[in-house]
Amino acid sequence: MFWKTRVVPATQFAKDYSAGVVERAELLLKHIADLSSDQASSPVAHRRKEVCAMVWATIVAAFEVSDFDKADQDKLVPLVLQIVLPHWQTHFVSESEMRDFLSKRIFAYLGDKHPNNPLEAASAMIQELSTAIGASSHMAQGFGLILTPLIAQHILSDTKLFNRIKRDCRIA
Repeated sequence: MFWKTRVVPATQFAKDYSAGVVERAELLLKHIADLSSDQASSPVAHRRKEVCAMVWATIVAAFEVSDFDKADQDKLVPLVLQIVLPHWQTHFVSESEMRDFLSKRIFAYLGDKHPNNPLEAASAMIQELSTAIGASSHMAQGFGLILTPLIAQHILSDTKLFNRIKRDCRIA
């Protein structure tokens, strides 16, 4: 399309987008890590890993329902992961452990949930996170009330951002 004159390098898109992702993850990491053992029974280190996996699942969900085609996704998703890896690496023994963990846990967070319904997907993700970190029933209920709308909003806003970029720009 001739009006798509703005070219956005894929690496620049990934870098700009990842800045918000890292900030989002840090807020959740702090909130989840600060829980007492009465509120979440799993060790803090495991909670941090699970938060990274859930945030990664929200990113993948947004890409999947966006207007980005498979070629765009195949180019952009690994670039985003490459940029967030150094920020999340401190929660893992190695980069390979982190990649393995994220790729295994994404199926638990997304599984057969369809991200076309962000609220449903977010609710399932928060339930999975609550189970994975051993959240008390009170905390799990609180997560459902507070974090579900937040995660759904992230999926929606990321999808809208991706669609606007796809519509107005050409990723190179």
